[in-house]
Amino acid sequence: MSTNSRAVAVARLHLQATVAAIGEARRWVQAFAAEYGMPAAERDDLAVAFSEAVTNAVRHAYPADVDGEIKLAAATDGAWLTVRVDDRGTGTESTRFGLGVPLMTALADRIEVTPGFDGVGTTVLMEFPMCAAPESGPSPVPFETVHQVGQ
Repeated sequence: MSTNSRAVAVARLHLQATVAAIGEARRWVQAFAAEYGMPAAERDDLAVAFSEAVTNAVRHAYPADVDGEIKLAAATDGAWLTVRVDDRGTGTESTRFGLGVPLMTALADRIEVTPGFDGVGTTVLMEFPMCAAPESGPSPVPFETVHQVGQ
């Protein structure tokens, strides 16, 4: 079966880039993953990595005097879960990262950190298997799918 013909569940959430958004985003992605059958152990890794991406957007994307927004998206085809965190902030000013990106890299099956859609802000995309050992077969939900719905 081709990736384009698989059923995909998608959810989006827009939040103000505040400390309170970190917990709300974590609960939101955990609920989405649970609803579509991701076991608790895998949800824990997802929640930690996703929270780290949201924390980076909240702490680093916007100057202190700017009310910023973060856009979140999650999509699953039943075998893989793809998540996205977008901000419209100042972007990654350095090629040196703290502990967050290595942590996300260790927990996610795949991660991309790129400039935002039109070169403004930062986009973090991560993929996670819906179960501990995904079946061989089609690749995860294409990032393009989550990119399109996250706009």
